[in-house]
Amino acid sequence: MKWSRTIFPSILTMSVIFSGCNVADKINENILNIEEDPLDNTQNKSDNNLTGNNGTTVVDKNDSTIIDKNNSTIGNNSGTNDTNQTTQCQTGYHISGEQCVQDINNSTPVIEVNEFNLTFPEYNNAKSIDIVMAKNSTKNIVIRSNPKQTVTTTKLQYQQYTTNRAVIPTLIFGGAPIVSENFDYRFKIDSNVTIGKDEFRLFLENDKGFTDSVYVNVQVVDQIQLSGVRTNYSLVTGGDEQNITITAYNTLGNPLEFEIIDQSMINDTGKISLVINGSKIFSSNTKNGVNFKFSARGLKEETQYVEIKVKDKTTGTTKSINIYIESIKRNTEFYVDLYECNENLSKVYEVTTDTNTPLSPDGVYSSDNSIYLKSTHEMNYDIGNKFSTVMLFHPTNGQQYSYNTYGKEYVVNTNSGDRVAVIYFAKHLQGVRYYIKYYDEDKNSVICEKRNFPNIDTIEGETIQSLEDQYTTPDIQINSSSNGTGSIPQIF
Repeated sequence: MKWSRTIFPSILTMSVIFSGCNVADKINENILNIEEDPLDNTQNKSDNNLTGNNGTTVVDKNDSTIIDKNNSTIGNNSGTNDTNQTTQCQTGYHISGEQCVQDINNSTPVIEVNEFNLTFPEYNNAKSIDIVMAKNSTKNIVIRSNPKQTVTTTKLQYQQYTTNRAVIPTLIFGGAPIVSENFDYRFKIDSNVTIGKDEFRLFLENDKGFTDSVYVNVQVVDQIQLSGVRTNYSLVTGGDEQNITITAYNTLGNPLEFEIIDQSMINDTGKISLVINGSKIFSSNTKNGVNFKFSARGLKEETQYVEIKVKDKTTGTTKSINIYIESIKRNTEFYVDLYECNENLSKVYEVTTDTNTPLSPDGVYSSDNSIYLKSTHEMNYDIGNKFSTVMLFHPTNGQQYSYNTYGKEYVVNTNSGDRVAVIYFAKHLQGVRYYIKYYDEDKNSVICEKRNFPNIDTIEGETIQSLEDQYTTPDIQINSSSNGTGSIPQIF
């Protein structure tokens, strides 16, 4: 018979107490066969009700008495002590083992994760991704479980299918979920200098025995190629700016973005000024090559290390180049290139350089004796070499020649009209293209000009006799020498 707590509250309480006493009496008489002690009954009743952690009230599962928050007895399903009866817990309590335990803040117990789904949240929750990486770069990949795996002992693992060693894999925190990052997992891959492909399976098995997997395919490429770059640039302090061009190619055709690292900081020193000319981002024609241009001007004497970083905006991979920019009072050395002429230096050109000084007034022969070059312009400096350095690029077949007569040409600065150098050349070079580089004192910069050796035999309306002022025969004829120096040769 079920009692109504609403109709008979007082009777219910008394009935429960009375029923408990009868049960105790039966136990004492039939089993222990001892006299009843009134105090013993009180003690036994107190032991049946237990107190959990933090003051949580619990009850033995063998006693189906329902208990509220205030530890007051509500009622039971039976007056007997049947161990097979079903335990009932009041709202705000839940069954834990053999007991009813009070819920914390009356919240619903945490739902245990059985099945789950692994995905890559940064790639539209895909199950498999293909990643292209540059050499010597790092990529962090986020793997997410839905629902979350809040048990830190549930760890991500990986299986590598390939042995190309293009990348080095690492499970962050040993594959445990990162609590501060939404209980996600992180898989880090580092590429080295090896170009190739590696494949991975990432899998997770929780404490319920359920497993799910995702897949990563990594391709390491050297997709960013650079050209037109040299490691050193020399500026004249207080002189003209020098334009620098970097040509970059992306074999994947992805957009490229350029950056001069610490550009503002370098400019703030007031020693070297770096200014970007044109665009920093190129979204088209990257397979064919794009030009990043900037100018450098020397304000004070300084040697500055500059890093230019090129970024593939699709894959995030980068490649950097490092150059040194030197700002000095005058330009005393040239680089063996045709940068200022916007030409590529090829093997067909012989390079002959004269750094004439008052102590060594003679010019120099080329290695094949077909060119004799002499710097003639004395600059207004009271330090070191007063003559302008001149560099001549001309074709050669690598053979040695011996000439007694040469053609003659003057190199004149087209800006100032100063005669910079004199060139004597073998007759077979008439009409042939050559390049000349020299220092322009007025502009404080390096000049590069493209020229052709004159063909004096075919000048219209002129004869050799009419050119005697320009082409004269020296008093002393010499034999050509390949030791790099010598007197002025005979002119044909």
